[in-house]
Amino acid sequence: MNNQQVNQFATVSWFNEIAARQDLLRKKNTCLQSLREVTSSESEFFFYEPVGTFGEDKIRGVLQKLKRKDTGAKVAMKSIKLSYEQSQTQHIINEISILKLHKIDHIVKYFDSFVSDDAAYIMMEHVDGLTLAQVMARKKLLQGNYAGSVLT
Repeated sequence: MNNQQVNQFATVSWFNEIAARQDLLRKKNTCLQSLREVTSSESEFFFYEPVGTFGEDKIRGVLQKLKRKDTGAKVAMKSIKLSYEQSQTQHIINEISILKLHKIDHIVKYFDSFVSDDAAYIMMEHVDGLTLAQVMARKKLLQGNYAGSVLT
């Protein structure tokens, strides 16, 4: 490979890297703009202190128990690391919208949601006990669309 070929290869590689960074930045901006439309612009997050983590997975995020410093009230916070993919953004928007709109006695209460540059946070009532999936598994109700029919 001669010098001219090396320079051309380096230039193409540089342009590809710039294009990839611009694409990621575009995805990030679109994601954050969409999430900011459904979340609070400011949060009272600084009023809370962590008590512990009680769940974590790649899809649902990290579930933490927090305690409000001034009242001692316990809340659950779901934090979801953003991938900036449209499908994940839409999933988060759907979850927040459902929690905001549907105030059902047997569903945890929604308090607030907010977004940072790298994560979305959903604040909700903390309820000790089993998750819906654990209850359904114990009752062998995970087959079919039982949860969907109960919630509608």
